Amino acid sequence: MKSLYQLIVEYSLGLKDPESVQVCILSWIDRDPCIPDLAYTVCGSNHPDTERALFAIANYVDKDFSLTNLISEQASASVLVSQGKLYLNGEISAIEFCRIVQEFDIRFMETSNFKLSWLGDLYNQCDWCDETWSLNSTPHLTNYLQEHLLSVERWLISL
Repeated sequence: MKSLYQLIVEYSLGLKDPESVQVCILSWIDRDPCIPDLAYTVCGSNHPDTERALFAIANYVDKDFSLTNLISEQASASVLVSQGKLYLNGEISAIEFCRIVQEFDIRFMETSNFKLSWLGDLYNQCDWCDETWSLNSTPHLTNYLQEHLLSVERWLISL
């Protein structure tokens, strides 16, 4: 269910819209009839509470799930890698990528005992980021990110 945790992280960061998340939830319900009725009810309603449905499924799979536990941290590192690649491919802006880095820093630094080696020095690399930053105008971020993503991917493979 690692994809579930990645979906929760992406949704919590505003990277996924409720409709695409609900499609995933409904496919999980089709595969596992034991998924909580809450998830089905939420997805079938006119005003779905997507976050509630995601957490209902996550708590069904792992009753200790939270946005700051080790499983979520691993999912967050995977999301960081995918978003970093989007930035390096020019598919998202520097400010969009740096906003994600800032969200991870806030989420884990205030509530976690983990070392966050997967975040590396990205917070400092993104310091002072604004709308003028681009892939070509920020070689410090681009160069660091290219190297750093390789180490994060190695860490994820080692788990």
